[in-house]
Amino acid sequence: MSAGEHVTKPVAIKRLLALKAVPASDRAFLSAHGREVLAARKQAPSQWETWWWVCVAGEILFLPTIFVLVGRWRPSSARRDREEHERLVEQERIKLLGKAAVQVG
Repeated sequence: MSAGEHVTKPVAIKRLLALKAVPASDRAFLSAHGREVLAARKQAPSQWETWWWVCVAGEILFLPTIFVLVGRWRPSSARRDREEHERLVEQERIKLLGKAAVQVG
């Protein structure tokens, strides 16, 4: 191993002992799928670029939708609208209850 990896014997022994610490299930998986793992390892450095461009495209699609959003941008304006709506609902409720009281009486 030391000649094939171009490392000293102590380094080779240290690496072999580290392999012994790898769980048996991991070694079995690597034995069965070693080539796939190596191929994925080679592709990994460039895969982030793909997802970065996907995110950029999502931002480009999202930004124009800001202009079609409805509602108030300031909390004070939203609070004023809510209070006005509640006042109108209460007036309508009083009207309806008043008509119901007249019809019953």
